Amino acid sequence: MTDQGVSGKLALVTGGTGGIGKATCRALAELGCSLAIHYHQAADTATALVDELRSMGIEARAFQADLSSYEEVRYRRNKPFP
Repeated sequence: MTDQGVSGKLALVTGGTGGIGKATCRALAELGCSLAIHYHQAADTATALVDELRSMGIEARAFQADLSSYEEVRYRRNKPFP
């Protein structure tokens, strides 16, 4: 992949544990992007992905949220990132 100016930036990937989400996370990691990875129910998959990305030297964290819920989104907006 070519550098698109994202090296050192932070990307939020919603649905990061699905097929497209994981591929997006890996592609951004290859460009040197740090990642905030959202998941709804797949905690084990999210943890494994974070471990994989960290082994590449990428800063990555996962967080759970139901983004279909307005109240949940507002709560997450004001909650510090884990």
